[in-house]
Amino acid sequence: VEQFNPASRWRTWLLCTSAFTAALLLPVRYAMMMPAVQSWLGSFFSKTAEMEVIWQVFAVTDTSFSARLKLAYMGALLLLSAALRRIFLYAKEASLIGARKQVLSSHPVLIRGFLEASRWSTSMLMFASFFIMQMSAAASSRLQLGAMLGLLVSGRQWEYAGALISATSSVLLLLQYSYTFFSSTISQQQADYWGLQAAPGYYSEVALLLLGIVQRTVKRAAAHYTANSADAARFAVEARARRKCMRQEVGAYSAQLGSVLLLFAALYCSTAWSVMHIIVVVVFRLSKDGHKRLEPAVANSWLRLMVLALTLSLLSGLALEVWLPPGLATKPSFDELAQPFICQAFWATPAVAEDGGHCQL
Repeated sequence: VEQFNPASRWRTWLLCTSAFTAALLLPVRYAMMMPAVQSWLGSFFSKTAEMEVIWQVFAVTDTSFSARLKLAYMGALLLLSAALRRIFLYAKEASLIGARKQVLSSHPVLIRGFLEASRWSTSMLMFASFFIMQMSAAASSRLQLGAMLGLLVSGRQWEYAGALISATSSVLLLLQYSYTFFSSTISQQQADYWGLQAAPGYYSEVALLLLGIVQRTVKRAAAHYTANSADAARFAVEARARRKCMRQEVGAYSAQLGSVLLLFAALYCSTAWSVMHIIVVVVFRLSKDGHKRLEPAVANSWLRLMVLALTLSLLSGLALEVWLPPGLATKPSFDELAQPFICQAFWATPAVAEDGGHCQL
């Protein structure tokens, strides 16, 4: 919710709802764990086949340590929601806001730190999320990675990266939680394909959700602490001027830098797509633009071609990993994919896989 910059009343209603839910569930769940209540429930509700699902869903007979630990989580949620609601509700009238601005005015280093942390938070979030999303090989995680790659390749609307990651992680966590109630209606093969099991996708999605919360908190804190500050406005103008000069210098030779990185990617991956990467690099180096300072429009055209080659290789790899849901079509083997001419060139070279198989796509 915080990623979409909600109004104060929406945030207050959400915190009130979570606090009320925790306040309702805490005493009810605590009472259900008492031995007297357990025996009364066992005598009043017979464990028939129809009632067995309800007993499992609500964990009526679960009195383990993990269930008791969840009670502590519920109490912490109640206190945290109530405290945050009060903070957000009376933040504008708090006298500490003026004191914070006075402290920042005497420490310009803190202002620069807040501005730089806010500026780099989105980029660092996307960089870390790219590797965390690959922890799970499920189709849902691969679709999530494909959506983030689309946003990354577009080069626009990066400010919505935190919202995209938080929203997709929340949806996947809800699906994993819902699977515990409908596990009998979904085959194990389908559950493994979509990653509905709790582990290991659960941990990666929680990590992504926490990263999104931290990124949004950093940007919100920077905007809050540097608002209506003359020093912050002056530092922002100076940083914008420095970035403009740096972008002009880097942009002039960005195509040369991109060709070097694309060549390293081709050598590191050593797949059939490496041939396309090397062809793009060779064409660029042999052209008239490969040895001079380029205009932004020309450099952008070459960079788009290099990004297209990388995007095709990444998306093809994701598509082959995910393929189609079970029961629709059989996933082709590596022997079937190794028939084209581009793979035959690798069969007698060191690029053959370690197990002696054909080249990888």
